[in-house]
Amino acid sequence: NLAEAVLDLADGGPLRTEIILEQIGGLGESHISLQVFSLNYAMSKDDRFDEVGPTGEVLWYLRRMEPEDVQQMPAVLRYTPIDYDTSLILPPMKRIETELADELSSFDIAEGVQQATITLIYPHRRAGTLPLNHKIRNLFPSARKSRRIWFTLVDAQDGEMYDGWVVPEGKYVAGLDAIYTKYQVPVGAYITIKRGDKPDQIIVDCHTHRPHSEWVNVLELNDNQINFKTTRRNISTEFDDLMVVGIDDLASVDAFVQSNHHQRRTLVALLKMIIPPLSKLSVQGSVHIKTIYSVMNILRRCPPGPIMATLQANPDFESPNGEYWKLAE
Repeated sequence: NLAEAVLDLADGGPLRTEIILEQIGGLGESHISLQVFSLNYAMSKDDRFDEVGPTGEVLWYLRRMEPEDVQQMPAVLRYTPIDYDTSLILPPMKRIETELADELSSFDIAEGVQQATITLIYPHRRAGTLPLNHKIRNLFPSARKSRRIWFTLVDAQDGEMYDGWVVPEGKYVAGLDAIYTKYQVPVGAYITIKRGDKPDQIIVDCHTHRPHSEWVNVLELNDNQINFKTTRRNISTEFDDLMVVGIDDLASVDAFVQSNHHQRRTLVALLKMIIPPLSKLSVQGSVHIKTIYSVMNILRRCPPGPIMATLQANPDFESPNGEYWKLAE
């Protein structure tokens, strides 16, 4: 109860074991190392506490005061696995899959990286998270047993610091919402992750600049029908032209996602709803796979592999090169 009170006064933590011992007046006259061991053991057996330090450092946090998106994976990030034939993904598509670097795709984790850039998709923008993908996994602190790892996020633009959380099991990093909101970061934005000056610091660079008026495809959902309009938006960050999507009505997106569950819409059904209205925006009458992937993930969480395999396997879709797709004529 004393340890809980100390952490409560510290806004939940994180605190080193030695600090907690100091605040509660110690555990008798035994050597400090034995007291640390004893308290660590007791707290590790108590569900009220989480050990959130990286490998080699013990930090304690009061579980009930951890952010909700750390205690439980945000619904928008949850993926229901889809079986697919990986042999259908041709080399040009495999290259794009690697570029997209979805955390749900299977790639070897990059070693020795000091920084890496990802393109932000809707689920992570909505949840205020980052994907813990193969490109950036080794930039973040890790732990052998901890289910959540606390660290400090540093805004590259102004140096402001925020609590960050690595959630290895969920393959995401929480704590980005304030930064995304500050710069009105759009879906499709480039985000660069770098190691900070200290081991527990990670720098987040949203590549901000003075607002520019840009043409953006804006998703519209009416009566479960998908449409897009192209309009100008002031954007103050760099982004991928193929993946940027504007969304004005989040409630309509949420309602559509719920209808997906109730009607059990298949990937094929969603692709047939997405591709025609997007094709109308293109002179060529076709849509890049990156755009399809970005829009699909507004409506249903899905890595690129199943999308690519479905397009390739289904005769209702056609492509000259595996990159641009349209409905078969």
